[in-house]
Amino acid sequence: MDNEENDREAFLPLFDDCLKICIDSGKRPIIEIKPKNPALRHLKKLCKYIDKVLGLDKVTIIAFYPWPLIKLRLKYGRRLHLQMLIEPHMFLIKWAKFFRMDIDIAEELLVKEIVEDFHKKKLKVNVWTVDDRDSLNKFEEMGVDFITTNVFTQKS
Repeated sequence: MDNEENDREAFLPLFDDCLKICIDSGKRPIIEIKPKNPALRHLKKLCKYIDKVLGLDKVTIIAFYPWPLIKLRLKYGRRLHLQMLIEPHMFLIKWAKFFRMDIDIAEELLVKEIVEDFHKKKLKVNVWTVDDRDSLNKFEEMGVDFITTNVFTQKS
């Protein structure tokens, strides 16, 4: 693995190590489910492991496809914090509201009305990926709950 420091000893940590790093640093793990429609038994195995190591209430699970998130919502209810990634399919916003999931939406798709609608339903909005100051200010003014960025920190 290569990186900016040319550290040839760098490596990708195991999932278990990632969770422990989050615990030690006080960060909330964001776990993305990549497959379109994984078997429920695989999702249950993942959740059982997360619950053992960290607790289901301490993670956020995201996915571009609705099927894994719907399965998790039906199996675990509101014990899991779920965010549906919205891009490019805006119809998924209706699904997210119906299944009581927060959304994680691409910045070019987000308008104030979406934020207001989700907040009325006590759901949260994350916007990604915001890497310029004008956009950051715009989304802060909209009242989004989370902003995913590659350049800003909470102190910026």
